[in-house]
Amino acid sequence: MEASNWIALAGILATATVSIATLLLNRQAHREQLEREDLIRERERKNVPHIEFHIDCNVYGPEEGYYLTEFLLDIHNRGDVQHKFTNIVLRVRGIESGKALCYWEGYEPRLSFPKKVLNDVSVIPKGYNYFFVEPGVEQVLTYVTMIPASIRYVLAHAVFEYDEFTPHTAERVFELNPGSIKP
Repeated sequence: MEASNWIALAGILATATVSIATLLLNRQAHREQLEREDLIRERERKNVPHIEFHIDCNVYGPEEGYYLTEFLLDIHNRGDVQHKFTNIVLRVRGIESGKALCYWEGYEPRLSFPKKVLNDVSVIPKGYNYFFVEPGVEQVLTYVTMIPASIRYVLAHAVFEYDEFTPHTAERVFELNPGSIKP
């Protein structure tokens, strides 16, 4: 092989070596950049739901000894990802008219609502896999029921879970007096 061929072959090998080294270094730099971006997203919680969750109530009646009661679960997705709700549980406890207010024994000074009105009912109807709320969307879910007119005050408590160990709750007290609850 002539010297010029050796020089050309050496040039080709040097160019290939530099190209491969540059490619490997660029891949490593790209990988490191992606890791930095992932850390930033994790720290800023970009890829998790950012949900505002409120509960309201409308009361109508009474009709034949019951109030028609509408619980409104207001869900506002302020995040960047869609959130799917597979279960939302509503619990309602009451205080009957004419009954004295008292503390919840063992949890003083929290007020006791001794009468079970709704016991952990699912807001998502049977047959539905889930409800979803897109990013930037405010969704109101309703649960309509009847409550005995003997109940004067209710404590409504709603909960859903992001995962097994991360519940999100909303809780409010309402007086069951038609027209007293304002939107």
